[in-house]
Amino acid sequence: MLSFVPRFALRFIRPDPRARVTDPVGDVVSFIHSFEEKYGRSHPVFYQGTYSQALRENTYPFLAIIMLKDRKMTVVGRLEGVIQPEDLINQLTFIIDANQTYLMSERLERYSTASV
Repeated sequence: MLSFVPRFALRFIRPDPRARVTDPVGDVVSFIHSFEEKYGRSHPVFYQGTYSQALRENTYPFLAIIMLKDRKMTVVGRLEGVIQPEDLINQLTFIIDANQTYLMSERLERYSTASV
């Protein structure tokens, strides 16, 4: 109960910015306009809808390749959309080859700690 009082008082000093979103589509259009004024019209296509619409409409196959890199789990590859089996194998081979140094160092570290 006591932790509620400071949070309640804080809402008057610093209101939640999410509460001000009343027109999500208008906010997106405003963002795009501001972005284009600052950076120009050459950019990826921005989705002009609400978050829930984007999640419903843009469901497609997605594959992330994650590996331990510099002691952190890191996405080292990302494949999106429908892909043919041969292209998938080629892409995965390329990603593995590009990260071979990290894979080897992690394997060596794993073997050296396992043998101790």
